[in-house]
Amino acid sequence: MRNGLMRIFSTAVITAALGAGAISVPAFAAGHPRPGPTPQQLQGVTILDFLSARSVHYAGPVHFQGRNLTVNVALTNNGCTGTMSEPQFGSFGIVVLGKSEWVQPSDQFWAKLGVSDIELALFSGKWLDVGNSSLDLGPLYLLCTIRGAASQFATSKVFGAGPVTLISGKPAQVLRTSGGTEFVSLSATPELLRLIKGKDTTNYTRYGARVKITPPPDDDVVPLP
Repeated sequence: MRNGLMRIFSTAVITAALGAGAISVPAFAAGHPRPGPTPQQLQGVTILDFLSARSVHYAGPVHFQGRNLTVNVALTNNGCTGTMSEPQFGSFGIVVLGKSEWVQPSDQFWAKLGVSDIELALFSGKWLDVGNSSLDLGPLYLLCTIRGAASQFATSKVFGAGPVTLISGKPAQVLRTSGGTEFVSLSATPELLRLIKGKDTTNYTRYGARVKITPPPDDDVVPLP
């Protein structure tokens, strides 16, 4: 378990670190997560580990500000890179760096934006600077960070634990929460591996992998037609 967990964590400390009205984590005395902690404490440590991760890969459906997105992105504390899809527009590449956002529309997406078949050769594979266009996908920078992804599960109330199962070969504790079913690795550093909400399954992998986020080249960025 990370050195930062080798002490008593309090709700006040975590709330202060995340800002007013942010995620609240139950107090937990440091130690190996098996078998001592309650389900609530295990979730608390998992949230802390998630927030302190350098990066995590995030894949599955996300409901964000009234939109139904399917994401497949690598997240950091300052942005993300990968792909998303949305029923209205189809799929698109995504790069978020701070509050700057760029999308790389698929040909279907360009058609939705009014690009004709004749014009498509000029736009296919190009990027849009979302901040300098009228395209409204919502503030994706609020979602496309580790903290933003944590908001999808970290405020859920834990009702109890289910059986231990395997996720991609890793033993995982099932936690039943108000926000769905969480699968948390039984390891020295507990990691959220999967979240099931109704029919939606989101997977979390590649914790701590090296992720480089760079804006698209200026020559590949075009204005909204």
